[in-house]
Amino acid sequence: MSALTVVLLAAAGWFGFQAHQSTTSGLAANTAFSDSATTSAVTGQLSAAFEAVFSLDYQDVAKTQRAADEYLTGNAVTQYRQLLSAVQQQAVPNHLTLTSRVRTIGIKDITGTTAHVLVFADQTTSRAGIPDTSSGGAQVRLTATEDNGHWRISDIAVL
Repeated sequence: MSALTVVLLAAAGWFGFQAHQSTTSGLAANTAFSDSATTSAVTGQLSAAFEAVFSLDYQDVAKTQRAADEYLTGNAVTQYRQLLSAVQQQAVPNHLTLTSRVRTIGIKDITGTTAHVLVFADQTTSRAGIPDTSSGGAQVRLTATEDNGHWRISDIAVL
């Protein structure tokens, strides 16, 4: 066998291996780029979860807690308590309402049963009987975990 044939066979083997690697890692393994149904499910479910968990009405604080129980898992449970404990304590005596609306969700990746997303949301706080409201934007990085077709927030990082 000539040296050229050996080099060509080695190169073909290397390129074949690289092609296989690119289909099992990187962009090809990122479902966000290859499965629009899953991407849509993640976006829709996490939008609903974020709005439910990060909205609070002083007249029904238990509703927000039920949403947290439904949509949060893992580290997110403790992180959520730390983030919202002061708001929840002040909600009833101060007649506070916090409304969160997702503007957009950017999906970094979906790999297997884990998704990493960036949420951009508008938040409005109001007090009963006072016409002025306070508004602002929120940027939150979420990790979500899929369980039986339901995406639950497993990690929260406010940016």
